[in-house]
Amino acid sequence: LMRSSAASDVYKRQNENTVPTVCAYGAQDKVCPFDSVKHLVNALEANDVPHEYFELTHSGHALQNDNKLYAAYMDAVEDYLARYIPVK
Repeated sequence: LMRSSAASDVYKRQNENTVPTVCAYGAQDKVCPFDSVKHLVNALEANDVPHEYFELTHSGHALQNDNKLYAAYMDAVEDYLARYIPVK
């Protein structure tokens, strides 16, 4: 596992060469601070990185309490994989 401080600094490594990104955050997360995801999304936007962000309001770190949003996130992950890492 990455330490919280290392994970929360991931936004500092975003640039114009960052790969397209799909990410989700459980707003009730006690492991990763909410500021870390705000910084990440802002960094992706500032560098024009194609991305989708899902915020699961009632979920924690496991994304467990927002079934419809979680399903939409999983659909986005499947679309991402099909587009960028297709299986032939």
